[in-house]
Amino acid sequence: MVFLALFLRYLIEFSSLQRAPAEVPPEPGGRPSVCSPDPLTPRLRPPPHHCGILFLDSGFEHDPRTEEPGWARAGAPDVRESTRMGNDSRGQRGRFSFSKIGVSDLEASSRFYREVFGLKESARLEGQIKDEPIHEIILVGENPDDPSLVLVRYPDRDSVEAGDGVLGFLTDDLRGLVERIRQHGGRVAHEPREAVEAGVLVIYVDDPDGHQLELVQSSPST
Repeated sequence: MVFLALFLRYLIEFSSLQRAPAEVPPEPGGRPSVCSPDPLTPRLRPPPHHCGILFLDSGFEHDPRTEEPGWARAGAPDVRESTRMGNDSRGQRGRFSFSKIGVSDLEASSRFYREVFGLKESARLEGQIKDEPIHEIILVGENPDDPSLVLVRYPDRDSVEAGDGVLGFLTDDLRGLVERIRQHGGRVAHEPREAVEAGVLVIYVDDPDGHQLELVQSSPST
């Protein structure tokens, strides 16, 4: 009986050692991840280069907190959602990122939005939309998290049709912005008007291709 009790105790201790998860060094500012596969299901462990696959039967999944491919125990915090869309969890429900407008002259339109609104050129791309070739310039603001404006040129088209959409801009100097628009080829049909209920000054103008721009400033009287 004594021998049997010692043998059972040995089995229990050995089993607990085998199941103890191995910790990996944490990333800077992070915490250790549990990356040991269940020893009872060794055949369910995929090779390292398949660690992005979730194996439900094994109870382990890829842990993106580790620099090297690893496995995290079921129930461990899943940080995959926060790593999508540039570490922005809003990506899972769709985050507004950019607007595209067709232009007749990429260089002229890029210069207009850079000099009038202070946007900066981020990239130039060539591609296709529904098998139609396009050339693009991506413009961004000071804040990298702000939506970007993409200027699109269709080289096979002779003209550009401005739609009913409106691009909105906030400003602290509405009249100065309107004057810059006039100087750079935009069209201004009327003076700013005060929307009393909203507490803002607002004006609608056109860019050189006829796209509508709505400019808004907090009313000085509010």
